[in-house]
Amino acid sequence: MDELIKEIAALESRLSEIAAKMKAIDAAATKTGNQLSEEQETEWESLDHEADSTQAAIARKRKALGVHNAASISTGRMTAPNAPNTPQITGVRDRVEDDPRRGFRSLEDFAQSVRRACTPGASAEMDPRLKISAAPSSPHTTYVGEDGGYLAPPEFRTGIWDAAVDESTLLAMADVQPTSSNRVIQTKNEDMPWSTSGIVAKWADEATQYTETRARFKQEEVNLHKCYVFTTASDEELEDAPLLESRLLIGAARAIAWKVDEAIVNGDGQGEPLGFFRAGSGGALVSVAKVASQTADTINATNVATMYSRLLRTGNGAPFWMINPDAAPQLYVMTIGDRVIWTPPSEGFKDAPGGFLLGLPILFSQHCETLGDKGDINLVDLRAGYAAYNKQGGIKFDSSIHLYFDYGTMAFRWTVRIGGKPHLSAAVSANNGSATFSHFVTLDARA
Repeated sequence: MDELIKEIAALESRLSEIAAKMKAIDAAATKTGNQLSEEQETEWESLDHEADSTQAAIARKRKALGVHNAASISTGRMTAPNAPNTPQITGVRDRVEDDPRRGFRSLEDFAQSVRRACTPGASAEMDPRLKISAAPSSPHTTYVGEDGGYLAPPEFRTGIWDAAVDESTLLAMADVQPTSSNRVIQTKNEDMPWSTSGIVAKWADEATQYTETRARFKQEEVNLHKCYVFTTASDEELEDAPLLESRLLIGAARAIAWKVDEAIVNGDGQGEPLGFFRAGSGGALVSVAKVASQTADTINATNVATMYSRLLRTGNGAPFWMINPDAAPQLYVMTIGDRVIWTPPSEGFKDAPGGFLLGLPILFSQHCETLGDKGDINLVDLRAGYAAYNKQGGIKFDSSIHLYFDYGTMAFRWTVRIGGKPHLSAAVSANNGSATFSHFVTLDARA
């Protein structure tokens, strides 16, 4: 047991060192307009990740000591009769750091506490919940009180990430993988079953030698890019808890969700994910030509049928139509012969609010181009065709009272790192014929 206590003491000492280093980085950033350099950002995130893993190790060792219920140990170097100079249990304290809200009722409650703590002359009356949050054994809330900034309690960070994912219609449909790095090396195999290279099945006569085939893998670098919301709240707004929760948490979640979804569709890969629509010009996007002499600003059944025929179908896919709402009136009356090819949503199909086109669900989206332009109607399979990566830990949430102290305003910042690009680097050629196929199919302009 003494050995466990020594290990806990060492881990808590390391947490203190991590907190000091993070505080130094934050202080340096404050002098340069609260902007972290790439090197500082990488170091901060590495320290934050180490703090999380160290805290987890402490929790495991505390459980081994059998003190994981209503109380938690704190350790220190004390002289004991039977073990000089070894760490001993010196007392107990309420485990408020296990509360994801750190004892705060709401974001407004947390913001008011920070403001009071950072008001000149008020430090003596600092909210004890902030002091507990500042403890080395609680790396999730980094204390930099003299600079007016506090990393928010976990629930106010993870809550907005959950809300952002709920608001997102596209990110949740992609092949999303968490990562601890800002750069991912994606390994992929683009060979089809009918390819002449890669893993190929062959027929053989009795007693003949087998011919070896090998999988071909490509490696591509995917960078995670920073998406943020930076906003402020006046002293008057801080007094209104429902308004603050609605404006900040819901508003920030919706803004991040929209920005990420827009990048999945239209991102150029420069400082943001590469969207499937920008992956054209020899990339993964297949663009279907309009019908000869087709009227401008129209979508017809032939367009839809041709797009459907160019979709690359895979066993793990979940394809859907992504269409600008401007096209809805034309879809509702579209037929092949005397058969309607659009069917309305029925009870139980909550994931197809726009109904079905040729049996596949429709998502009406403002991320699509206006009617008649290339990109107004798209047939996509994000689950099978788009790789997205998000930084482990979700959204980082910081607040500061000093940035706009002379305006009576508190600043809030949410930051998340997201990366993504289509799985395929080029459309797939057919086994027979000259057509190409992809997880992403669009229609040329009809001007």
